[in-house]
Amino acid sequence: MKISPLLIAAAALFWGVESGNITVSIMIGLLTGSVVLVQVRLNFSDEDFVRVSDLTSVVFLAAVALIVLNVEKVVFLKTLVVWQPLVLLPLIVAQLYSGREKIIIGTRFGFRKRELHKHDPLDFRHYYLAVCLFSAAMANSRSVFFFPAAGLLLFWLLSENRSQAFSKPIFIGIFAAALIFGFLGFKGAEVVHEHIREKTRMFFRGYFYSKYADPMQSHLSFGFIGRLKSSGDIVLRLEEEGAGPGLLKQASYDLFNRGIWHNNQVFDYLVVNNLGWDLMEPPHPAGRKATIEFYLPKEKGLLPQPYGSYRVKGSTIYELEQKADGVTRIIDGASLIQYDIYHNPVLVRSNDTPTHRNRAVHPEEDEYLAKVVEGWQFEELSSEERVAVVKKYFENGFSYTLDMSGQRAGDSPLKDFLLHSRAGYCEQFATATTLLLRKIGVPSRYVTGYVVTERSEFEQKYIVRERHAHSWSEAYINERWVTVDTTPADWFARESENRSQLESIKDMFSYFKLKYDHFRIRTEQNYNQTLSIIVVILAVILIYRIYRRMHAAKQKAEEGSGKGKIFDTVDSPLYLIEKRLLELQIPRRADESFLQWAGRIHSIRNIEFPIIEGMFRLHLKLRFDPGGLDVQELQRMTEQARVWLETCKWLDSPKS
Repeated sequence: MKISPLLIAAAALFWGVESGNITVSIMIGLLTGSVVLVQVRLNFSDEDFVRVSDLTSVVFLAAVALIVLNVEKVVFLKTLVVWQPLVLLPLIVAQLYSGREKIIIGTRFGFRKRELHKHDPLDFRHYYLAVCLFSAAMANSRSVFFFPAAGLLLFWLLSENRSQAFSKPIFIGIFAAALIFGFLGFKGAEVVHEHIREKTRMFFRGYFYSKYADPMQSHLSFGFIGRLKSSGDIVLRLEEEGAGPGLLKQASYDLFNRGIWHNNQVFDYLVVNNLGWDLMEPPHPAGRKATIEFYLPKEKGLLPQPYGSYRVKGSTIYELEQKADGVTRIIDGASLIQYDIYHNPVLVRSNDTPTHRNRAVHPEEDEYLAKVVEGWQFEELSSEERVAVVKKYFENGFSYTLDMSGQRAGDSPLKDFLLHSRAGYCEQFATATTLLLRKIGVPSRYVTGYVVTERSEFEQKYIVRERHAHSWSEAYINERWVTVDTTPADWFARESENRSQLESIKDMFSYFKLKYDHFRIRTEQNYNQTLSIIVVILAVILIYRIYRRMHAAKQKAEEGSGKGKIFDTVDSPLYLIEKRLLELQIPRRADESFLQWAGRIHSIRNIEFPIIEGMFRLHLKLRFDPGGLDVQELQRMTEQARVWLETCKWLDSPKS
């Protein structure tokens, strides 16, 4: 199958566009495509291609080391595959500029360096073209142009190898039909996959719903935040000029049933844009920047964000997805993430509008909620006035407490909170507020996150502890969601009064742990850069040593081609035998010792090899022993040389 250099160049450019390595792909495209303009071809032997293979192996190992140092292990394999067109560049360039149809790929690396390992001759252009297409697909750019561009490259390949039995119009028609049916099949498979996924999700939802749990949806049951209220562990740090953002939103929920909040909105994948992610559609008005450090024990979780957040950047966040309500989930990140998030509270998400779920009240809650709003005159009130009515309701007779031991038996926590105890923590206040707003006709939802008010003088940052976890309500007023927090304002101060006496000491250890974690995942200082430079230097040294070995081997081969002296440092009788062997015109190979050479000649011409072996031992003593040979040994060696020459004088040089 013919593959032109221009097709390889086009495939490399396609890879660069899909993977975002446009500059590198242009370089590869120029290097591979320019071969059609260059008439001179390099005279590469099989041994030269083995050396190029060794060079490629060094590049591959260096690439592995660089990727290990600079990317997380979860994307190591993907990154390695994406960069293969650059790693394999020496081999494809060597084949194209040598003009050979097939090349030898082998290596002399390993414990037995003199032994060559090589494969059968192959056309590496086929493999390189396939690697470019596979690496482009592995980049997963989700571009709408991927399928048509890949189809054009495939058309180019097949048209160059088109059978003459098909005319061009017939060939184009068949290919276009195959491409269209392939695209429809691809889209159909996507639809079927989504349908099966949705059916499976609904099946498990129905099963787990009967068990009062739903792993396929975000949910929060009463008591979760309450359990965090007793902990002073620091989970988040925030830097921002001036006052902090106040509230950091993490999640929102729109359906309440049997004590659990649910949200089944689908997350959409966020595509990286200019080394960051747009949380709202650009353009964005100028806003403020907050730098946040947040622990992700499972290396995934919900992103804490100020209201009006429109863009996020961070080298320790790798993949994000987002729902229509702005809730953003980290699907791949480090155990400690550090990110810059830009926010402007005036911004509104155009696609974040209420649904029927934001107005729904379950019949079990509707019964006692009706008792609460009985007598409220809200029919003629605006949405803002209705929100004010709910706020005023919680200002009279309600208090904040973490002690829930007095709950009435048989009542739900929310019913007991509203009708009897009138005391609770933020979960009860936020849930009751959300449902009461719906009861009087205001779309609402339940929100969880953190409160940012405590500033550490030691770290010069805002710190957020586990007990600062908070929940509140959002109401849809005048085409935007606004926060409605009815939890008594003294909740934060009351919780701070109960903090541990050793909290300051724990904070210091937490700070040291933060610094260690930064060092471990290399976010504060880019130690990877130093290690990467070391890897590059070592790779260059190794390549240089390979070159020197190649050059030395070439010189040695030239010297051993038939005329060069093997021994030239001492006057040894063995030289007479060497001279006679050279006359037989059986050249010594570059990788042969003298005895191996003589043994090979003996197998062909029967040259009394045992005499040569004895003389060679004496010759080594003559050359390398500081004492040299004594008179008797030198006489014996000279006599052996004379006897050998007399015995083998019948040898004639074979004709070349």
